[in-house]
Amino acid sequence: MDTRLETARRHQNEAQAAQTRGDLKQTLLLLDQAIGALGDDYRPPHTIDDSPMKLTLSKIEQEKDRLETATALRHAVLESRLGMYAERHCGTDR
Repeated sequence: MDTRLETARRHQNEAQAAQTRGDLKQTLLLLDQAIGALGDDYRPPHTIDDSPMKLTLSKIEQEKDRLETATALRHAVLESRLGMYAERHCGTDR
């Protein structure tokens, strides 16, 4: 398995555990690490990607201390990028 993908999934699992504990600030940090692990080369050619817009909205929500909304958006960004990354680099949709 691809190292970047493994790292992202490890951070995703850690984020889910933090969210279960109710630690949304740690959840957001771990989701950011997961997203960062994938890098910028995650999108297959000719794919429309709205994840940067959702990521920006998530950060705005976080600044407004709306951590539940920020977390949900960040999870959506990560899921989307994981799928695109797997398609581009692993020839699968996960």
